[in-house]
Amino acid sequence: YETGTGRGMGTRDSAQDTLGTVHNAPDRARTTLSMLWHLQYKDGHTWHQVLPLTGEGGPGLAAEFPSWPQWFCDDHLWLILGVCSYLRETGDLAYLDESIEYWDGGSDSVWNHMMRAVDFTLQHRGPHGLPRMGFSDWDDTLNVDHGSGKAESVWCAQQFCRVMLDLAELSDHLHKAEEAKRFRALHAEMAEIINSVAWDGDWYARAFDDEGKPIGVKSEKHHRIALNTQTWAVIGEAAPRDRALRAMEQAHEKLNCKFGLALLWPAYTEGNERVRGTTTYPPGAKENGGVFCHANTWAIVAAAKLGLAERAMQYWKQITPFTRRDVDVMKVEPYVYCGNITGPEHKRPGYARNAWLSGTAAWTYVAATQWSLGIRPTYEGLMIAPMIPESWQGFRATRVFRGVRYLINVVRVGKGSSVQLTVDGRAIEGNVVPLPAAGTEEVSIDVKLG
Repeated sequence: YETGTGRGMGTRDSAQDTLGTVHNAPDRARTTLSMLWHLQYKDGHTWHQVLPLTGEGGPGLAAEFPSWPQWFCDDHLWLILGVCSYLRETGDLAYLDESIEYWDGGSDSVWNHMMRAVDFTLQHRGPHGLPRMGFSDWDDTLNVDHGSGKAESVWCAQQFCRVMLDLAELSDHLHKAEEAKRFRALHAEMAEIINSVAWDGDWYARAFDDEGKPIGVKSEKHHRIALNTQTWAVIGEAAPRDRALRAMEQAHEKLNCKFGLALLWPAYTEGNERVRGTTTYPPGAKENGGVFCHANTWAIVAAAKLGLAERAMQYWKQITPFTRRDVDVMKVEPYVYCGNITGPEHKRPGYARNAWLSGTAAWTYVAATQWSLGIRPTYEGLMIAPMIPESWQGFRATRVFRGVRYLINVVRVGKGSSVQLTVDGRAIEGNVVPLPAAGTEEVSIDVKLG
């Protein structure tokens, strides 16, 4: 299972792994993304699983329920996020022209593969205009589409919003003005739908079931609030700031414990045919109210995006293995991220499982370096926008970006997170260090923060 030689590795997981490795293994990231794009069908969706040794794909868990949708609503969208991350890091725009075969025949450029992925989501929307759930979304156990085609994922709608913003940014860089305009319009349309049908007064609903009824709302006995739709409301920039802050505060109040943020609350206490897989686990375990470390990394990003530096650092510390001293409770290696930790509703809270098998490591690296430290690759250069606790007096970092070593020295001069950059002794405007002249080996950056 862990090696991917049995049922395979997750397509979405493999795409997300590139986010945290592209900075030091760009060729490997490109090869992985190309392998994953080959799993795409001409209609735009992809196989859910990939066998990395052969490049073959498969439907994963969906095969056990052949009468249900055999696709997952998020897999193909992760590939777009992976490509945009690769391009920001490397500037290798020629990759967009690479021709890759579809699984069911024919070939096309990477750009057109991405466009077919977008079209699949747009062509598979439910009654509210949100993406249809398919077999499930990122949460493999949230199986609410039993064949009606009405089940929708609010989280995937927020993911789609993030994809649209990434594609708009890429289109700006490619001088594709009409495409950029279209992607921003699609973002605005989906965000409007989310805020119209999924806002429950204090947080965002998680999904709509097979009958079109909401899940993750106050009126539910179980699963009244979910973590992912609060964090991705921020990441996808789908929520107005007041709602984003309110949703994140409610998630903190109702889901957080010393081991991290639970995926949902309250947990299911018995089997439920409506949601199926989630209810097969005991309360507080895995997707049924457990602390999913992977999802906690998105809380770090969301908090940092909102300017909540202390909260972002708190979330990072809660799931980082070496901050825990209760190995007798944790029961896994204290030097590697695990997939999940039993939550406060479990009989043994703090018990960790699935070490080495998690998307947590890659996303934690992204969250810590790009959002807390604020060192982010862009198409125009390296952004320096730290979001660190006010108790930090600064930090030093070395970042290799497009073959150049950046020596970064951050010094706090006051409260807040505004920056003044001096690059090789010259003050510059803004927070993006422009790409240096060809042949440059090293750039020194002094940052005044506050």
